[in-house]
Amino acid sequence: MKKIFTLFVALFAMTICAKAQIVDGFEDYDAFTVDPAGFWTYYDGDGQQTYGFNGTTFDNAYYTGSCIVFNPSLTVPSTEENHAAHSGSQYLAFFNATSGATNDWMISPMLSFTSNGTLTFYARELTTQYGDEIMKVY
Repeated sequence: MKKIFTLFVALFAMTICAKAQIVDGFEDYDAFTVDPAGFWTYYDGDGQQTYGFNGTTFDNAYYTGSCIVFNPSLTVPSTEENHAAHSGSQYLAFFNATSGATNDWMISPMLSFTSNGTLTFYARELTTQYGDEIMKVY
């Protein structure tokens, strides 16, 4: 069995400076949209089809792209018990490529931070059975 998710990402708040915030819980996106249009830019550097879940169906399963808006309560059967969002009902998920190295990016517009600005987000991996996930923030 291969690693299912490269990364579960539930990005909720990025504090840009003392007065500005960008908040995106992915609740306003259509469920199971691949690389959803909006604030973020996505890059699928591997160009490969992704894995899905054995015995579970959902729109755009085994997609080609960098990420998918995932709603575990809308899968058949529901995967909400084991794959619930940090808050709300949806999150951005990055599934592993079926061949070669996974190379998927989520890119924000240029951000300017004050000296005390912070970047905050939530991420988790589904399993460590195949080794730890690697995520880089630039």
